[in-house]
Amino acid sequence: EALQVFLHSLPVNSFFNIILFGSTFKLLFPKSRQYDDDSLRDAKDSAAGISANLGGTEIFQPLQHIFQMPLLAGLARQVFVLTDGQVSNSMACIDLVRKNSSTNRVFTLGIGSSADRHLVKGMARAGMGTAAFTTQGEPITAKVINQLKNGLQPCISDVTVKWGNANDFEGSGEVVKEIVETKKTLVWLWKNNKDKLNKSYSIQSQVPSKVLAIY
Repeated sequence: EALQVFLHSLPVNSFFNIILFGSTFKLLFPKSRQYDDDSLRDAKDSAAGISANLGGTEIFQPLQHIFQMPLLAGLARQVFVLTDGQVSNSMACIDLVRKNSSTNRVFTLGIGSSADRHLVKGMARAGMGTAAFTTQGEPITAKVINQLKNGLQPCISDVTVKWGNANDFEGSGEVVKEIVETKKTLVWLWKNNKDKLNKSYSIQSQVPSKVLAIY
């Protein structure tokens, strides 16, 4: 159900692929395909026949496979992980996501009471994304749509904040005026009032604000 909602909610001109994972993993398409009527039909037909028949839960290898794939030119990559199981190497998976967070954002959805909460929250935090959980019998559509909506928000890139003697600030980088629904970001500074401060602090996001590639 969650996968079907994702498929019907992807943005136009995005590229997508689906990886099924258990004790092994397999790709729906050999490489990511542009989202159109043909690719949607093929994905829906395949999703309709999906069952939990790949054994246990092994997330590290499929994640590693995704991160090793080259990025499509000019596109950012958002990875959505849907899982209902536990893993024995949750820290390794979280560390893998963190090491690749400069070019990939990871959003997670834990389904059911058996979902590994440490893994689901940890990967989302390490991947600069968001985590969500759904319980048995709970409508899943709203959770999926909200995660996808979070993933489609543009990212802030190459932000520089300068505090001078007059406590003024300067911004750098290209600024695009648009309304973005997002979570608050807090930037703070501790300093001695007697000391003069003339330093630059940079904040760099994990991916550029471009058309999205979705896995």
